[in-house]
Amino acid sequence: MAHPEPGQNRTVSTAGAGLAVSYRGSVLQFQRFEAEKEIPVKFLIVSTVVIFFAALTPSFINAQDSGAHTSMKNPVTPTPANQARAKEIYSRDCIMCHGKNGNGKTDLAKDMQLNMKDWTDPSTLGGKTDGQIFDIIRDGVDKMPPESKGRANDEVLWNLVIYIRSFSAAK
Repeated sequence: MAHPEPGQNRTVSTAGAGLAVSYRGSVLQFQRFEAEKEIPVKFLIVSTVVIFFAALTPSFINAQDSGAHTSMKNPVTPTPANQARAKEIYSRDCIMCHGKNGNGKTDLAKDMQLNMKDWTDPSTLGGKTDGQIFDIIRDGVDKMPPESKGRANDEVLWNLVIYIRSFSAAK
């Protein structure tokens, strides 16, 4: 199939649709047909991409899970191995904003004008349950992106909660 030049009508044929949609420049044209039907390639591509990315947005994902663990008690018992894994995840995904020791005083946080909490202060997380911290990590909040299940399963996140709480215990 030859590719049309810019500005030319871009369509594909489909059978049985009963409606043809053609795209020329920024104008969509709709026509009823009895035989072969027309649907613009650009319209199909853009629609597919928009739907795909809408399904991946944090608000779509969070609408399904938000607050699911708030009242849960942390179900894991820390071990040196799983805390090492939590530290690895923290170093990869969290340290650039929250800092090596959890105080939130990083150049990136300053550049992005983020109001980071100081996790080295025991009062900062003292009023939050482990489940609330888990949900914040899983779902994200404000400019903080969510930690997807593909990158860290629930067990790793529960261990990350323990690791984060250790910043204030070290004082």
